[in-house]
Amino acid sequence: MKLLIHVFLLYCMGTSLLQSQPKGYNYEESKVPCFDLPKVLVTEAGQKIETAKDWESIRRPEIFSLFQEHVYGISPDAPCSIEYKVFDDTKTKKYHRKQVRIQLSGTGPGMDLLLFLPLKSKKPVPTFLTLNFRGNHSITADPDVKLPESWVNNEQSRITKPMNPLVEPEPTVGMSTRSSPEATDSPQST
Repeated sequence: MKLLIHVFLLYCMGTSLLQSQPKGYNYEESKVPCFDLPKVLVTEAGQKIETAKDWESIRRPEIFSLFQEHVYGISPDAPCSIEYKVFDDTKTKKYHRKQVRIQLSGTGPGMDLLLFLPLKSKKPVPTFLTLNFRGNHSITADPDVKLPESWVNNEQSRITKPMNPLVEPEPTVGMSTRSSPEATDSPQST
């Protein structure tokens, strides 16, 4: 049974990744343009790093700064409070879908967590947690998954053809679809 669960989770993860990648990405190394990586043991000023003290006090902070500027941005301070609000708790024939709003520091930034859980499991199941910068709606064809409050590109934002049988859309009770007039009163509205 464990093997079956692992295979199923790997299949779901693989198809989700395929669905979430827009067209036009380069997967061929031969097409990557030439670029120079910074030398690890040479400072921005050209000074060679020769001791552990120089590494700790000069070069390591420079590398962190490069990551902040070009990759991750600046990490915020830890939030004063974290609130969790389940705004969708729906069971279908195939899965249990939960959507949870995680709000940091009251009016600070927040994020939406989307969970698809197996219906018949009697004990905890393994979970993959991934970041998605395009919105949860971009990884599933389920029309009741909330649209993000941030801007998304309308032309590539919604999956229209399900690739994953686990998240195939089916009618649910208690959640309106975006095409209905009641959608403005639902949690999906922004």
